[in-house]
Amino acid sequence: MRSLYISILFILVSCQKSQNQSLGFEELPSFKEILSSDSIQFLEYFDSTSRIYSNYYHGFSVRVPKGWDSDRGFAKRTVFRLTNYDSGIVFSVTINKFPEQEDIPKSIWGPLVSDSLGYVRDFKRGIRDQVNSDILGLELIPIYYNNLQALKTRYHYLFRSDELEYLMFSEVIQFFRDGNIYTIGLIIPKEFIDRDNRYFSLKNNFNLIPIYYE
Repeated sequence: MRSLYISILFILVSCQKSQNQSLGFEELPSFKEILSSDSIQFLEYFDSTSRIYSNYYHGFSVRVPKGWDSDRGFAKRTVFRLTNYDSGIVFSVTINKFPEQEDIPKSIWGPLVSDSLGYVRDFKRGIRDQVNSDILGLELIPIYYNNLQALKTRYHYLFRSDELEYLMFSEVIQFFRDGNIYTIGLIIPKEFIDRDNRYFSLKNNFNLIPIYYE
């Protein structure tokens, strides 16, 4: 199931650098393009009291922690991104639509079960090419997320800048919904995990809500 593999690579790129390629997914207008059009639809809302961002077009909400910046990321299909610049932690939501001609598997667990060795091999090669680093401690875990079958991918890699070197941790959760693949990404410098593992709870700030738009 190559679309799933491509989308996992897509989320890592969207968190780190600009990436505007369609990567084989259906080339419908992105959420960014819809917002920049003359549409008067009520597509999103941020409640400053509860600090909850709601996206009615894609049907999800995210609670924004105090002191964090939010934007739509660099990538075309990234819908929402949270960044803590003091720590270098990034949380993002990327949504891609499957091509109409492609049969969407009933379960996202299928690719892992049917060809786990090939999937892991291709995944490691693809991520290594993107971050220019070997992948350490790769885990692929079937889970439930927001009551849907999901695939959790966890790994470490080295990030180098100038004379500095950081060990980074990445966790990606993916699931299918209404012909789309939702990718929830979290990147954390490992030193922050060693000090305080509460950053893992960021993924609990994401919730699905009814999709509604006119």
